[in-house]
Amino acid sequence: MPEPLNLFDPCRTIQLQGFSGRASTTALHDATETGFQISGIFQAAEDFANIQLLSAYDYFNHLRLKPLPVTDLSGLTLQYDMEILSVNGEEGNVRPDCVRYASVGWDKLTISTGTGDIYEVPLMHHAAVVSGEYAPGGFGFSLHDRDADTLDEMLVGKPTPAHIAYAANAIASIPPVLAASARNPNRAAHVIEALLLSDRPSTREIQLNAIRTNIGRESAEAADQLSRHVSSLAPELRLPLADIAVSSLRHMDPASYPAFIRTIKELSSADREIDLFEYTLGRMVGCRLAPVFEETRKKPVQYYDLRPLLPHVAKLLSCLAYWGADDQESARKAFEQGLKEINCRADMCPLETCGLQAVDEALSLLEEASPAVKRSVISACAACVGADGTVSVDEAELLRSVADALDCPIPPFLSGLGQAA
Repeated sequence: MPEPLNLFDPCRTIQLQGFSGRASTTALHDATETGFQISGIFQAAEDFANIQLLSAYDYFNHLRLKPLPVTDLSGLTLQYDMEILSVNGEEGNVRPDCVRYASVGWDKLTISTGTGDIYEVPLMHHAAVVSGEYAPGGFGFSLHDRDADTLDEMLVGKPTPAHIAYAANAIASIPPVLAASARNPNRAAHVIEALLLSDRPSTREIQLNAIRTNIGRESAEAADQLSRHVSSLAPELRLPLADIAVSSLRHMDPASYPAFIRTIKELSSADREIDLFEYTLGRMVGCRLAPVFEETRKKPVQYYDLRPLLPHVAKLLSCLAYWGADDQESARKAFEQGLKEINCRADMCPLETCGLQAVDEALSLLEEASPAVKRSVISACAACVGADGTVSVDEAELLRSVADALDCPIPPFLSGLGQAA
């Protein structure tokens, strides 16, 4: 008679908070005596987790072990960063590192966080004992923030087939030389640099000198060459290209990061002005890379109610409204549409007080809001931008800055199709 095996009960679920606030849906499958696989829908490849089964004998290696309550896991929340692993050369499946920990049993599930915390889950209390023939247990779970009940609540607007098709077409429209470079962690920095190079010869030479000084001559030459392809790139494809490149840069050599960040700042300020795309790209790079390469901590939540933040939301909506409108009346209607989304009233800010500095000031405070409040702000911004039924490239870029700053995923706006999401 074979020895009884403890398998996950397929009827149970576990909910975790993860991905720095990004939402995902995953499932564990193909369970065996020594491991299982994880697959599902992720916002980006770098959002995978390396979830390892560790035995109690490994505790001395993890002095910050924090036992969780032995209770029903359906209400459990954790926050952690994920490390991608490949299975048979394919991304999308993650297998626990059972080779390194060959003596691992099924008694504990240990999750390592990006901050060094270790959480253990006593799986014996959430498993079914079987013997003889068995089928791999299904252990599904969703990852979301603690204020959301489902994955859909984490997303501002549900991605539709049109969104998926638009994203696929956008990526397919990027010139192969740019797409290949953006996907290469060793060349993705050249893509970001190329996106920032100016068409003005004098400014461009200042920028190229900055790259030569901070990174090297080869990097400057590579960025210069790629910029010739960037110059013919459709404006609505700049963000998708930057997205791919920044995702790849999460796997860059950590020693290269300080010089890269210094260079990006110098490229953006070479003409002593920061335009909308430079601001958006700077926000994207900072929000996505700083948690990986810098000792950063998220701002603690200070606001669980939208009302104290309403003046700052009004400032943000005013900036968005003016940016996408041809006249004062159109801007006013867009502003009111944004307020209607959150059922609030506020005065619109004067045009002369609205600019990127005003946006930055508002976002700096809104970063301290709870996830639920952030989602409300993003929803209001999306309603404001889409009030006229179309989304310009500038509007899409500014909205992306807001989403990155508030760490709230949104589906792509169909700017290339002239439609609002």
